[in-house]
Amino acid sequence: MKLLPLIKNILLQCCIFFFIFCIADLVYSYIKKETAQQVVDPNKGLHKQNQFGFYWLDSSINKGNYTFGSINFPIYTNEYGFRCSKMQSLTKDSIEYVFLGDSFTYGEGEWEESFVGIFEKKLKAQLFNCGVPSYSPSVYLYQYKKALFTGRLKQRHNVIICLDISDVQDESTRWVYPDSIIGNSDANGIVFPILRTGPTYKAQDKQVNQQTNKIGKEKGIKAFVSSNMLLTSYIYVAFKKVLYKKQLIAEEDEAFAANRYLNRSGLTHIPWNELDSADTMGYKPLGVLGGLKKIESSLMEIQKLAKRNNSKIYLVVYPWPAQLLSEQRVFNWEKHWSSFASDNGIHFINCFDEFRAQIKRGTNPKDFYIRQDIHFNKYGNEYVANAIMKSLK
Repeated sequence: MKLLPLIKNILLQCCIFFFIFCIADLVYSYIKKETAQQVVDPNKGLHKQNQFGFYWLDSSINKGNYTFGSINFPIYTNEYGFRCSKMQSLTKDSIEYVFLGDSFTYGEGEWEESFVGIFEKKLKAQLFNCGVPSYSPSVYLYQYKKALFTGRLKQRHNVIICLDISDVQDESTRWVYPDSIIGNSDANGIVFPILRTGPTYKAQDKQVNQQTNKIGKEKGIKAFVSSNMLLTSYIYVAFKKVLYKKQLIAEEDEAFAANRYLNRSGLTHIPWNELDSADTMGYKPLGVLGGLKKIESSLMEIQKLAKRNNSKIYLVVYPWPAQLLSEQRVFNWEKHWSSFASDNGIHFINCFDEFRAQIKRGTNPKDFYIRQDIHFNKYGNEYVANAIMKSLK
C-alpha cells in the first residue's frame, strides 16, 4: 500500500510544477506582448517616405534590424543609403559594380546570405547594392542616377540589373514618372517616380501570404494559448514538428505549389487577358504589355547612362517559384529578355539554367527559397551569385 502515497506525491508535485509553469508562462507572455506592442513599426527608421509615396533606405544605418515575416536580421547602409555589409558602412574605395533590383537584390536575410553579399565576398568586390523591396526599373533608373551622382563609381564600372518577374506588375500598377515635375526630385535634383493608384506593397505581400499559406482564424482554447501562453505554444510546435513531420511537409509542399496561381508571377503561364482584367492584384491600368514596354524603356535609359561612362551593363533574370513549377506556355520570360539584350548590346545572364540543372539532379524546387516565401534562401542565392560571376566579361 506504500505505492498509493507515492503516486499521490508524484501527482501533487506535477500539479505544483504545472501551476508554477502556467503562471510563469502567462507572465512571460504578457511581458513579451507588451514589448511587441511598443514596437509599432519594427522597421521604423530604416525607410523614409515622402508625400508622393516614394520611399528609400535611410543612410548610415549601422544597428537597425529589419523584420521580414518571421525573420529578423541586421541592416547596414552606407552614407548614400545603399544596403551594405557591416564592414562597408563607409565607402572608402571606388565602386566597380552597381547592383540594381528589388527585394531579391536587397536580400531578405543576412547580408552574407544574399547573392550580392556572396558576390562581394567571393570577388572581394567594391560595390553598391541599390536594391530596395518593391522597386522596379523605373526606380532602378533613379537609383543608378543616384549612384552616379555620388562620384564614387569607376569610369569603367559594371551595372548589373536584376530583373524580377514582379517588375512587370509594379511597372503596370505602381510607379510612374509624371508628365511634368511636380516637386518629385531629391535634394540633389534627381527626379524620382511616384506611386500611382494601384496595389500597394502590403497588398502584394498579402496575396503572396494568402496563396502560399493556410491562414485561418483560431478560436477557443487554442487561440488563447497561442496568444497568451507563448512557452506552451513553443513546446507544442516543437512536439508537432516531431509527431506530424510528414503532415507538415505535405502542407508545405501544397503551399509551395500554390505559387503557380499567383498573379504577380503568373504572366508566363496565366493568360494576359485574365491578368489585365483582374480587379484584385491585376495589372491595371497599363496591363502586362504596358508594363513590359515601360521596363524596356527604363533599361534603355540605364544603358545610355552606362555608355556615357564607358561601362558595361548586364541583365540578370532568375526564377520565382512559379517559373520552376509551371511551363512558360503563355510567355517565355527568358527568351524575351535574351532577345532584347542581344538587340541592344546588353550582356544577358540567365540564372534559370543553374536551378534547372539542380532540379534534374533531384533537388526539390522549394529548397531554393525561404520557407513559405518566394525569396531565395542562402542556397538559392548561391546559384544566382555563381551565375553572375561566371558571366562577367
